[in-house]
Amino acid sequence: MEYIHDFKGKRNVANYSTYNEEFSKKPTTFYSNIHIPLKTTNKKSKVVMISEKGDSRKSISGYNVRSNIPLELIKEILITCMNGLEI
Repeated sequence: MEYIHDFKGKRNVANYSTYNEEFSKKPTTFYSNIHIPLKTTNKKSKVVMISEKGDSRKSISGYNVRSNIPLELIKEILITCMNGLEI
């Protein structure tokens, strides 16, 4: 377990593009009290945050679009958490 801002939690990492091709590979890390086996990848995504010269991939523009979270990722987090609850 790692500490971050006095919170002792498990590090969870996901790449957005593994949940939806319309998102960049953007890695997201968050800490929680349970481990959530999220998807990651080393493959290039079909879209990028900022396009570079010679890169033919579609670029994402606008803060709101770049800040979106794939719905599939949200579903996976919620389902994992619900399945981990003791009822």
